Amino acid sequence: MNGAPLPVPLRISPHPQAPLFSGPDAQDILSQVIGLAANGHLNLNNPEEREILRQAGFVNLWVFLRLIASYNGPYEKLTDHLHADMANFVQLMEERPNSKGAVVIGRSHFKSSIATHGANSWRLLRNPDLIIGLASAIMDRSLEFLHYTQDTFQSNELVHLLYLYRDWE
Repeated sequence: MNGAPLPVPLRISPHPQAPLFSGPDAQDILSQVIGLAANGHLNLNNPEEREILRQAGFVNLWVFLRLIASYNGPYEKLTDHLHADMANFVQLMEERPNSKGAVVIGRSHFKSSIATHGANSWRLLRNPDLIIGLASAIMDRSLEFLHYTQDTFQSNELVHLLYLYRDWE
């Protein structure tokens, strides 16, 4: 993140635990959160800013991965341009039941980070009762993806702070 506005507007997928993002100013609020984080001014000691970030993670895949799950995970290399666009595409597919889509891009462009284990983590955040099937022709790759998803919830301190152990309320 370089502090400049993102080149694409981010999708907002409504969520019952994110009422801040249900109004007409939702895109502006999302931009403010991203701007604060990009400039290093997001204060997690401030309950209001923490709550805005928490809710932003519920409504946008890229924000969840880049600003929250990247705290100690494999998502810190996601970019503002390519990966924001890929996350928008994955969210669009989520919003259209029974839709089909594919992310086709060269190796080492973090497509699995967005469309597979990253998206699975975000889906589970949004709906903890969800059951996700994960398969790959290479067993070790499936296990790696499963580990990334589990690690997001088991080892990420920011995910714990925002979603799991919210003793700050």
